Amino acid sequence: MAVNRLNIKASLKDRSVTIPIGQTFDEIGNEQLVRTWEEVELQDNINVIQDYETTRYAHKNNVVNLYSGGNNTISYSFEFWDSATNSYVDNFNVLGFLNKDLAKPKKAFTRSFFKFDFYDSPLRKEQKIMFTTIMPLNNCIRVETPVDEFEDPIEYFSQIASGILLPMYGVYVPTCVLGPLHGRSENYYIQWLKDRELTEIDEFYMSCKFFNAKTGKVSNMINEQPTLSQITNGEILSYPEWFYYKVKLFINTSNASTTNPKYRYVVTQFNETIMAIGGGTPRGTGLPGGTPSGAIPGTLQVPNAMPIKFYEYVSA
Repeated sequence: MAVNRLNIKASLKDRSVTIPIGQTFDEIGNEQLVRTWEEVELQDNINVIQDYETTRYAHKNNVVNLYSGGNNTISYSFEFWDSATNSYVDNFNVLGFLNKDLAKPKKAFTRSFFKFDFYDSPLRKEQKIMFTTIMPLNNCIRVETPVDEFEDPIEYFSQIASGILLPMYGVYVPTCVLGPLHGRSENYYIQWLKDRELTEIDEFYMSCKFFNAKTGKVSNMINEQPTLSQITNGEILSYPEWFYYKVKLFINTSNASTTNPKYRYVVTQFNETIMAIGGGTPRGTGLPGGTPSGAIPGTLQVPNAMPIKFYEYVSA
């Protein structure tokens, strides 16, 4: 038979099997992958060192203001709603402070302050608060005011006994002139990150609130005076038009003069039209509304002064 022609040989030796898979390894590029993996693991397990050093920005204002004694000053003015006269007034009396509380400041006054919040956007649904500054009320200027015989009889008769026929003392008013001078610099400078790789933001939108330590009340402030009908009708003013000033940071690399600081900021009044076209008149120059009655001698009223002005927001 044909089958008898086949010989099957049995063998106990190991057989080799050839598998067509490369067994050589190429290390090119793997070192970079290892480094990337190490960086990811480090970031996940430890705090990465970041440079949070800040730069001090000064206000740009070349007008000399004798009140503060130099250039680059910035002025603020605040008015509060007087329900008795249905008008805005530029004094602290309407908030419950007597002149004697303002001449010899009580704790309720010195513990009150203005709070400025700086946002990256004026749109409330998108904005993030970037930083906050505080302005104490003793940053405000004083004006000479007659002493009321019935309100402060001790001060009144003490001055009469000293031969002063018309007793007067200095009373704080809600007007501030800040500058790069000792005793006038609190809340003047803006501190912002020196390393721009952390964030490239150099425009902020500044809002203001007033904290009254005497009553515990917090008042929002707006950048424009509303009409009487808007107030009496309880009209709700819209964001962002009424609530912000725009603050822009500048770095001058070509001019190191003292009249134009290398690091400076400019404040402009904000509204939606200005935001669209990128314009706006700089604010913060001069004392508001003329030289205050009885102001300290040497005060200079700057023509066409445009301070940063805030009004108490009276809502329904």
